[in-house]
Amino acid sequence: MSSAVEKVFSANLAYIFGDALPKTVAIALSGGVDSMSLIHLLDKYRHQHGKDMEISTVTVNHNLRQNSEEEAHAVGKIMSRLGVKHEIYNLEWPEGKDNISAMEKQARVKRYMTLQRYCHEGSIGHVMTGHHLDDQLETFLQRLRYGSSVFGLRGMKMLSHMPVADVFPPSFVKPVQVARPLLNITKQSLVEYCREHNHEWFEDPTNSDAKVTYRNGVRQWLNDPAGFGVPEILQKNALLTTMKQVVAVGNDLDRKVEGLQSYLKERGLITGILNTMSITVVLPEEVFSKYDHLVINRFLYRTCFMISPSTQFAYKFSKFDSSFDLTNNKPMDLADNLRQTLQTGEPAKFTLMNLNWKVTARPDKSLEIKLSRESQRSYQDSKAQSGSSMTLPIADSEEGLYLPKDGEWSEWFLFDNRCWMRMRLLGSVPEGLRSFRISNFSGKVSDLEGIFEEDLVELPFSQHKLQNQPIITYTWKDDESREKIAGFPTWNTWSKWIKDRVEVKWRLKGEYEEGKPMVFADEK
Repeated sequence: MSSAVEKVFSANLAYIFGDALPKTVAIALSGGVDSMSLIHLLDKYRHQHGKDMEISTVTVNHNLRQNSEEEAHAVGKIMSRLGVKHEIYNLEWPEGKDNISAMEKQARVKRYMTLQRYCHEGSIGHVMTGHHLDDQLETFLQRLRYGSSVFGLRGMKMLSHMPVADVFPPSFVKPVQVARPLLNITKQSLVEYCREHNHEWFEDPTNSDAKVTYRNGVRQWLNDPAGFGVPEILQKNALLTTMKQVVAVGNDLDRKVEGLQSYLKERGLITGILNTMSITVVLPEEVFSKYDHLVINRFLYRTCFMISPSTQFAYKFSKFDSSFDLTNNKPMDLADNLRQTLQTGEPAKFTLMNLNWKVTARPDKSLEIKLSRESQRSYQDSKAQSGSSMTLPIADSEEGLYLPKDGEWSEWFLFDNRCWMRMRLLGSVPEGLRSFRISNFSGKVSDLEGIFEEDLVELPFSQHKLQNQPIITYTWKDDESREKIAGFPTWNTWSKWIKDRVEVKWRLKGEYEEGKPMVFADEK
């Protein structure tokens, strides 16, 4: 068993990294049999193959059960004997620990955020986790229960981005990736491997309590199908066969989505305007007969990501296509709705994923789709919405987001879930200047009354193009209620008083996405 596990592990590393094994890697080390197998397998691999790899291990103590901190330190002692760096991070729960099931999701987010921050601070590009084949099966069943599409049912990948939001623009700092080199190895094989080599591990009793989470219940009947009267079709071997078929179908659909994307891109039928963070897609009539609706919907879904302010985007494909949800009596099929618009010639307007959709049938029998941010009723309305209004107080130092007095750059922040920004002051800080605020501008002239400075430069374009675009204002300490306009960063348009005192850099959220359908350009 030992040689078999090591052989599969080596093949997985080659599949994930090719010949370019990273020089540094972090391992999420819970102390369970999966992650302890992982560290021992990787440590043995690097020594046997003469790989110059630095391994750092990170234990995130969730502080949700007794003795978890003691176990974390015991894991650290094992790492010390291996000569491997080990860090412990203790999570805090100021919101309380009442709902254990809900806390599982919160703990997962906190864990990945901790790992991401650790990797960024150490310039580490990959974190390895001990996810194995049993985890993959549990994920498959859990997503099936919640009506996931074929894309979600494929489960985890051996290499993927962190399942949490980036903390830097991807074009500025390359995102940390998660590698899962045990994903096609069963947990039983890992248990036998550790026993054979006398590797110690720790059991978390909450993982076997079906009352804690739905996943725990799935785990129990997967491991004891006879005891739970599980039909053969839902037992491990049958599920593995089904899952492999789903993965094959999903991957085939992805290739077709990329084919559609290339077809449109080569013909110049996808364009993006950077200043307005807007996209125009033209779908020729033959697209609706050449490509399955699921492919068209997936393409539009991926395209929307780059400019949509919608959060939790990964879970919202059903808003484009819910034909896979057999419990839905009125399934959504966006492509079918678009096809009907093309046939009738009647223009359509609607909102989806917090974007305005303007759909027009053109004389050449194609469909033009214009995408832009959903309108907000007013500038004040923008300020009230979470994420679409952010304040940077000017300070020497402060917890959270602030603008340093000494001219250093602020931290990057994701504004409106659409674009990354950071700011810095140029020269000395004018006395009395208190803070800057970034909000979305409604495009209404009335909203600017009282906040225009007399020296605001004349806008070199019609004002409607500023609708739903970032606007930066500032306040003074002696009159915090009265705001003045600093400028419009995506258009690089500033008041004369501000333009030599502040510098702003910004990046579109989706600009770095691999295989993105178009290159954005400024509107001239």
